[in-house]
Amino acid sequence: MIRNYLKIAIRNLQRYKTFSFINVFGLALGTACCLYILLYIKDEYSYDEHHANADRIYRITAVLGAVDDPHLMATCSPPIPFAMKRDFPEIEEAVRFVGAVGRDQQLFRYDGKAFYETAGAYADSTFFDIFSYDFVYGSPNQALTAPFSIVLSEPTAKKFFGNIDPVGKVLEIDTDEGRQNLTVTGVVSDKRGKSHVQANYFLSMNSSGIGNYVLSNNEWVGNNFTNAYIKLRPNTSVANLESKLPAFLEKYAAERLRLSGMKKKLETSTHYKYSYNNNL
Repeated sequence: MIRNYLKIAIRNLQRYKTFSFINVFGLALGTACCLYILLYIKDEYSYDEHHANADRIYRITAVLGAVDDPHLMATCSPPIPFAMKRDFPEIEEAVRFVGAVGRDQQLFRYDGKAFYETAGAYADSTFFDIFSYDFVYGSPNQALTAPFSIVLSEPTAKKFFGNIDPVGKVLEIDTDEGRQNLTVTGVVSDKRGKSHVQANYFLSMNSSGIGNYVLSNNEWVGNNFTNAYIKLRPNTSVANLESKLPAFLEKYAAERLRLSGMKKKLETSTHYKYSYNNNL
């Protein structure tokens, strides 16, 4: 029976060559497109899955404007994440990072040589407590605690120092405040897994410039430029935490919201894992 079906199919293919070609080509093209879409979706969902506590890491996002015309933001105001940690015991840790605002590239100097580097980020000292990185040199413990400390990606470290251990060595950078010295406290591998944080170096938030601006900023309504994350304690109900956010924002920002005439809502999101949310 099956042999007869095959014979009939082959005869029809030979008899109606144009029609058969269109059908076979269309089927092949459709299958290829479906496979490509599946691979693309799998790739998007693979971002940041390597973090040790990925299921407990959430991004703090903001919604500005009216209900019928919301402006969704993947960032929030600087003081929000650590105020949340202080007010909500179910939050284990919080962190912020921001790109080197206003600079597409940064000039570094070492041992009489000058290098331009891109994709830098200012980060709180808790960054490596939340996000998992493999340290080639140095340790994640307090790597970004000291003022003017810097952690380099492995390719960036090799460009500056070759294959030697650079921990403790000093890089010079030119900033709006003048030339500054940065002490290398670690080197991280870029091979652990895909991440939406595509930084070539991390500067301690306890430094001048944008880092100092974030630390001293007390704006609860505007200045929604900060990438903010929290790590929840095990078995925490995210829905329960989110139900507390309206009262939390009212507690700290009610007067500022009234004076500005703005509407603002805070949300938690796991979408930090997907590549299109990269804000550096």
